[in-house]
Amino acid sequence: MVSTATQAEIAAARATASRVPFLATPPYNDRFQYRLGSALTPQALTAIQRQADIGYLYQWIDALDELREADPHLHAELFRREALVAGAAWEIRPPKDSGELGARVADFVTETLRDVEARGDMALSFGDLLHHLQQGIYYGRSVAEVIWSSDGRRPIAFEFVHPRRLAYATDWKLHLWDATGSGAGIGVPQTEAERAFARFPGVPLDLFPEGKFVVHRPRVRGGYPTREGLGRAVCWYSLFKRFSMRDFLALAEWAGRGLRVGQYNSGTGPDAPVRAAPEDVAALQDALEAMSSTVSVVIPDTTKLEVKDAPNVNAIHERLVAICNSEMSKAIVGSTLGSEVGETGGNRALGEVHERTTLTIARRDAEALSATLRRDLIGPIVARVYGPTAPVPSISFAVDPTQDLDALTKRIDLMVRAGLPLAAADVRNLLGLPDPAPDAALMVPP
Repeated sequence: MVSTATQAEIAAARATASRVPFLATPPYNDRFQYRLGSALTPQALTAIQRQADIGYLYQWIDALDELREADPHLHAELFRREALVAGAAWEIRPPKDSGELGARVADFVTETLRDVEARGDMALSFGDLLHHLQQGIYYGRSVAEVIWSSDGRRPIAFEFVHPRRLAYATDWKLHLWDATGSGAGIGVPQTEAERAFARFPGVPLDLFPEGKFVVHRPRVRGGYPTREGLGRAVCWYSLFKRFSMRDFLALAEWAGRGLRVGQYNSGTGPDAPVRAAPEDVAALQDALEAMSSTVSVVIPDTTKLEVKDAPNVNAIHERLVAICNSEMSKAIVGSTLGSEVGETGGNRALGEVHERTTLTIARRDAEALSATLRRDLIGPIVARVYGPTAPVPSISFAVDPTQDLDALTKRIDLMVRAGLPLAAADVRNLLGLPDPAPDAALMVPP
């Protein structure tokens, strides 16, 4: 059992956080992730999940990484789910009735976030940060560190924190823990601060100054935090698909070469022929192995060689892979028609229903990500520049499909002529137009 960090070590870690540039640099040994390979069996996956249930997440994250790396369909569906929000256009919107100050704050936050560049191998731009945080849908949680300017007023970089470095304690708080025991990249691991990171469960993230970390914990399936994330729902189907593909490759080798069967005379029984000599058995074995690269072989008359063809029809592997892909697609994006065309691929009405389901998921993801960014990033930016009482804007993602602007404009015109009061800001949002700057030249009707 890993020893637990003391209160003195945790306090030292928190104090160190205010003196070092960043804590996101992983320890050296952390780059050697746990690799299961052919040992990734249902029994091994169950054991890893049991460890994750009590807060040890690093092997569980490594297993999820391995499954995603080896499953293009899983990766494509996860990327599509993540990019529905991370790849959408975004806008910083001031609170209603916040006046000129709210508009000025929103413009400042927009400019600040757009100016953040990825400077370094582990650094993230703001667009990269959005995609990184969206990966919490798969892992159950995602964390990035904010690097502030020397005056503490602007974020100048976002640093990637690998989900394997996170852990949960008995209080359900998320901790930053370096399971390899070699500190958090802040020097020789001999100080109390570094020992705190190296001892399970590490240092609680809520002990660090506000704005130090962006912590995204989307609600995907509910339940205890240790069991959150889509990984719990799709890991088994990806694993079974992996087994099916392995067997299918073995079948393909049989179909291409044929199943080679060798027999030799045992020489038992009163009427049995002469027993094959050891050198005859060795010659038969050499002939079996040589048949993959030659078209003729010579064997003794005391042995027999037979080639059996594979069955002409065997769709069980294909069906199993299709079932696994279908179940993963439904869990990730809510449907299958947007991924692969099946028996109902031509049903337009059903496709539209599935599109609405995916849109509902995208809206929920956008709402969750917006709340996280407002709490952990936008709020601290506003408080450091404009004070704690300044209005905090929110970020909005354009996940809704583009409407027919001509038809929408006509409807708005009819509503205005009928006397229906409409807010100009709401109309601009419907049309996808940004709010004009206070000093911008405005277009007027002729």
